[in-house]
Amino acid sequence: MRACKYGKEMRMDFKEFVQAVVTHFEGKLGQEYTIRVNEVTKNNNVHLNGIILKQEGQKVTPNIYLNGYYEKYEEQKDFEAICKEIWNTYQQALQEADGEALQLDLTWENQKGQIVFRLINYEENQRLAAKIPYIRFLDLAVTFYSLVKLEDDTVSMLPISNAIMEHWQADVKCLLQHAMKNTPSHFPLVFSTLEEVIQKLAGPEMIEKVKISDEEHVTMYVVTNQQGINGAAVMLYQEEFHELAEKLGGRVYILPSSIHEVILLPFEEEIDVEKLLELVQEVNQNQVPVEEVLSSHIYLYDSEMRSFQVF
Repeated sequence: MRACKYGKEMRMDFKEFVQAVVTHFEGKLGQEYTIRVNEVTKNNNVHLNGIILKQEGQKVTPNIYLNGYYEKYEEQKDFEAICKEIWNTYQQALQEADGEALQLDLTWENQKGQIVFRLINYEENQRLAAKIPYIRFLDLAVTFYSLVKLEDDTVSMLPISNAIMEHWQADVKCLLQHAMKNTPSHFPLVFSTLEEVIQKLAGPEMIEKVKISDEEHVTMYVVTNQQGINGAAVMLYQEEFHELAEKLGGRVYILPSSIHEVILLPFEEEIDVEKLLELVQEVNQNQVPVEEVLSSHIYLYDSEMRSFQVF
């Protein structure tokens, strides 16, 4: 088995690592399996390399991303142990994929109640936007998914491509109509104060770093969905978001902290917008993974006008 020459004594770069993994499984699995590597473009033009191990006659097979395993390999320098972990991940994912595939009915009648939306940055996803239906919103794009699995903390969604939309004989407006109804139902809006979140996750010392004013205490609110996944989309919940803004005074600044949540700040004339922008940009650069960044702008929502303004 050629891959056995890679051990603790030899360091590989990522390209060599991927080829070594392929060689390892070619020797391990033999001709019954087709093995290939594919590059997947994720949110914000982040590229990941996955390995596909497909046995003859197999209906579905998981795509196992290798980027994270390479990071483990760099730390552990134990190639054989990494390959065992990849294989175990493959076996577990295969069982889950088989179960989902048996239940998945892609007909329009079955899927129309599962169509949901999420928000992504438009400029950073030009390649992706060419393949999927979307609607521009501020500096963002509303994209659509079909909800496959929603259990506890597990969320599995199928991206709706142009081909799927055409197969359904639907259009973007039709997708939006159903998603506006389904998304708030499947992913209810929740909010809490920023201090409550920081206190829970990082302790009281972090609160000082996110203060807007030293002279006056300003309450900021974290708004997301119940699952905490792709929760920035709650900005599009017309009635729920509107009612929340009304409770906070009618006009609120929106700080897009990631694709998973936004931070609301009740409008005050004294608030320095430039400082808010600097805060969002600093968090994006130092705290948020690239694939989870939503925007480097901030927004102002006016509940009376039901309108958004970009800064």
